[in-house]
Amino acid sequence: MRKRLINGIIFLVLIGCAVQTSQSIQVGIGLNYGLRQVQDEILKETYGDGYVYVPYLRLIPFRSIGFEIAYEGGYKKNGTVGLYEEDSTLSVTGLEFSGMLFLPLRPLVAYVKLGLGYYTYKQDIESDYTRLTVDHSKWTTFISGGISLRVFDGLYISAEVKSVPLIVRPYDTEVNLGGLRFLAGIGYSFDF
Repeated sequence: MRKRLINGIIFLVLIGCAVQTSQSIQVGIGLNYGLRQVQDEILKETYGDGYVYVPYLRLIPFRSIGFEIAYEGGYKKNGTVGLYEEDSTLSVTGLEFSGMLFLPLRPLVAYVKLGLGYYTYKQDIESDYTRLTVDHSKWTTFISGGISLRVFDGLYISAEVKSVPLIVRPYDTEVNLGGLRFLAGIGYSFDF
């Protein structure tokens, strides 16, 4: 899977270089916010979907190719688990690295991201008898697509849908912490 991702990013860079026209390097910063779905039915019933925030830094060295580093945080939900309905908390955060392909569709700009994310998930279960903590991390790939609209001189708004497959095995059972994200955001870009 990682080899496919690396090949996909190389492919995006080659396409970007092929359609490159001379321009300065752009730097962008922004913040997305939106709904994070949980794929696993049991976890969805226990904790439910939640909201995430995603601050990012973007480097666009070519007209149609960019690179992004982002942090996904904010998903922390409480629920009850087990026969005795013990209090528990689930949180998931991630550090994401991605390659981007841009397609200008005046006045919009469509984009696709292929990336690699390092996600940390933590579940605390508080019982009268013992405290159980699962605190693990995992690398996975993700894909997203979106559109942005320049509002004025460097300021833009965006909408994005991201799919993150995050299947983990904290003990003997596989759990799917992945799912879709529906994000909206604002950003600012400038020439460097």
